[in-house]
Parts: sequence; structure tokens; C-alpha cells
Amino acid sequence: MIKLGVTGGIGSGKTLVCSIISAMGYPVFNADLEARQIVDTDRKVILSIESLFGNDIYVNNQLDRIRVAEMVFSNQEMLEKLNSIVHPAVASHFREWLVQYKSSNLVVKEAAILFESGANFGLDKVIVVTSPIELRVNRIVERDGVNTRSIFNRMKNQLPQDELIKRGDYIIENDGVKLILPQIVRVINDLFKDF
Repeated sequence: MIKLGVTGGIGSGKTLVCSIISAMGYPVFNADLEARQIVDTDRKVILSIESLFGNDIYVNNQLDRIRVAEMVFSNQEMLEKLNSIVHPAVASHFREWLVQYKSSNLVVKEAAILFESGANFGLDKVIVVTSPIELRVNRIVERDGVNTRSIFNRMKNQLPQDELIKRGDYIIENDGVKLILPQIVRVINDLFKDF
């Protein structure tokens, strides 16, 4: 089984790339979606988050993500504490998920902060999805309806795109000009050639 990571800065198009890979028949584990589910359903994680942010951080059994984002994206220490609660739980879920797909010849792990969280360990190769900064900001504003200040606060907590490029094994350019599918097919063909 080849374990492939997919990462990129916020708004780069990781999810688009992964949706294409999924449509090709390969299982995709979305670490960010998994984390969202865990913080709302895992009792141990919920208790740890409440002890960090206070008992009122959950509204109608849902984490108040807007308040958490405001607190952690401007406070590195709080962000690290939150990550130390959530990342181990996500890693555990990924290990369980791998067992479920053990007969697949290729599985994919999508994560926004793959390198920052150490989630790249145990993966065979990593794709980095890149996109020009203006395009990324426009996509996020359109998708999330947030202001540019909050976008740049989030970006500050991710590795810069040039650093991701250095760490990745493959680059997929999502610049609105180059076709994505041929880039993905090239990567997958190369992966199967090497393994």
C-alpha cells in the first residue's frame, strides 16, 4: 500500500485535488474534516478543549469554531495546546482508517498542516498543491465569507508555500490555468512506477 499525503496552504485547492483522486477510486482520509468531527464527538477531546477554553466554548454541542479561531490564530501558545489535544486523536483515527483500507494499493491523507503537525511521518510521498496568494485569498473570501485579516492570521500559522515546495515530493499547480487532472495522473503513474 502506498500512503500519499496531500497538503498545501489554505485556499490552495487540496480538497479539489483529493476529490479528483477519490473519483479515480482511491480512498481519501481528510484530516481536517476528521478533526472537526472529533472535537464535536470525542468526549475526552471535548473535556480537554473545555478545560483549555472554558465550558462555554461549546454551543448546542458544537465547538464555537469562530471564537476558537479568533483565540488561537493570534496566540501561538493556545494554538499549540489545541493541536496537542486534537492531533493525537486524528492520528489514532487515521491508523484505524488504514486498517479499513488495507487492501487498497494507494490511500491518501489530506491535511492542511501535514508537516507542521508531524502527520507526514509514515507517509511514502507528499503532494504539495500550490496556488498564487491572490487567488488563494479570493477563494477563501468567497468560500468562507471571512475578511482578509483573518485569512492572513491563519496563513501565518502554516508553512509558507516555498517551504512546502521544498518539503514535498510532487507539486500540483492549481493556478486556474494549468489542468489539474493530467498533473494528478502523472503523479500517480510515477508513484506506481516507484513502488
